[in-house]
Amino acid sequence: MTELRAIQLTELDILKVIDKICSKHKLNYWLTDGTLLGAKRHGGFIPWDDDIDLCIMRDEYKTLVEILPEALPKGYKMIIKGNPDSEMNRKSPWLTGVTIEKNGYPGFVDFFPIDKSFHSRFMGELQQKLYKYLVLPFRLEPLRGVKKLRSFTAKLVSFFIAPEVLEQKIFNMYTMSKNQRFRYSLSDSKFAHYFDEAQIFPLSKIEFEKIKFPAPAQVHEYLVEIYGPDYMTPPPEKKRRPMHT
Repeated sequence: MTELRAIQLTELDILKVIDKICSKHKLNYWLTDGTLLGAKRHGGFIPWDDDIDLCIMRDEYKTLVEILPEALPKGYKMIIKGNPDSEMNRKSPWLTGVTIEKNGYPGFVDFFPIDKSFHSRFMGELQQKLYKYLVLPFRLEPLRGVKKLRSFTAKLVSFFIAPEVLEQKIFNMYTMSKNQRFRYSLSDSKFAHYFDEAQIFPLSKIEFEKIKFPAPAQVHEYLVEIYGPDYMTPPPEKKRRPMHT
């Protein structure tokens, strides 16, 4: 067995644990990104992939992060993304993203929260820019690690409204729109994928490593949004590389 395959099997074990926890607590998660693509194109892991990606709606994500520390079996660990020393991250770890590890083994299962956003991409990007400039600096390694303009702007606004309060207001901006879509976490501008509700719900099932796991309702349309219409065609050999190992 190769080292990569050993990592994949460890991640599969973690995924099975997560699936049981989510089922017990009636939390709706689904396979996404390379994991969903692997299920569709290969019936399991993409041969060179070394992580598992999952999505869950923001409100259920909060519940998940609250119950995980006690629900995970011995040897499993939840890691908060971003700067763990950030006061905001300590208060609200569910707003940054989490990774699950097993016995410190170099394998990762990442959860990405899905936020509601405007149907208009323009308004959705405006929402994300506000988050990027006014809130995200407080979640990164101390503000010296943020570009000066973002740092100054965030500090200035924080004199008038607490970052935690502003963050929630930005998350709730979508309520101003009658037509809403779903998008990846506002903190990730490079993953600005937008989905209609019908593309995700009701969740379906897809086979991954001979086990059925939750998937978006419209797997094809979902993958086209992320990878384009040729997602079933593997990339050139030179691009078939693991991300973490």
